[in-house]
Amino acid sequence: MMGTRRTIVVVLILAACQSSAPPPERSARAVPPATSCKPEAPIAIEVATRAVGNTELEVTARATPTRDVPSIELVLVLPAHANALGATTARFAATNAGDVRVMTTRIRVDHRTSSITAVARLPVDDVELSRTATVAIGAPAPAPRTEVYVLPDGELAREVRP
Repeated sequence: MMGTRRTIVVVLILAACQSSAPPPERSARAVPPATSCKPEAPIAIEVATRAVGNTELEVTARATPTRDVPSIELVLVLPAHANALGATTARFAATNAGDVRVMTTRIRVDHRTSSITAVARLPVDDVELSRTATVAIGAPAPAPRTEVYVLPDGELAREVRP
């Protein structure tokens, strides 16, 4: 009599649950180049976001001039679906090189993909120059979908769809 062989199959199903954890802190920074063939704003700008609750973000803009300037204006450019809960513009008087000027405000947003831009404007030799930094907010954009096709002549063609 031959022995019977038994096979046991175990199926494991993992379900991905949507996390209710707040989005990560994000930041962006723009600095003046070491050398340039055109006039550049002598200021570094940084914008950072931090989740405060499920639908609010705290946005902080920091401007640091690289030389003495007569004034600085900081402006936050928000997406259309964001509501500012505080000031989005700040003006500062004469600022010495290396001194940091900070503006912090809260905004209410949904989870759509968009961005926030901080703009630092300052007068240099009777001309207003600016520098910007942009940070992404919301859910990350999905990766594009690609398809590869073989054409009748044997060539490969790749199609990219959003």
